[in-house]
Amino acid sequence: MEDEDEEGCRGNTSRGETRLESISSLCCTLVTGLFVMTFIFQNFLIPSRSMASTLLVGDHVVADRSSVARRRRGRG
Repeated sequence: MEDEDEEGCRGNTSRGETRLESISSLCCTLVTGLFVMTFIFQNFLIPSRSMASTLLVGDHVVADRSSVARRRRGRG
């Protein structure tokens, strides 16, 4: 009974295993985030007044890149 109280909620995991799990989780999150930012969504900043009637300078726009990848690009 005393052994269970000393270990608490952690069970038999060591600090090394916990760090390894944390690093693994962080790496998976970074890879997933980079994939999403590269192939699915892209963030743009409006730098000029070219679209002043609808967007202001400094606005952020998120574009959906997945719909562009599905369409077939034609010439002309």
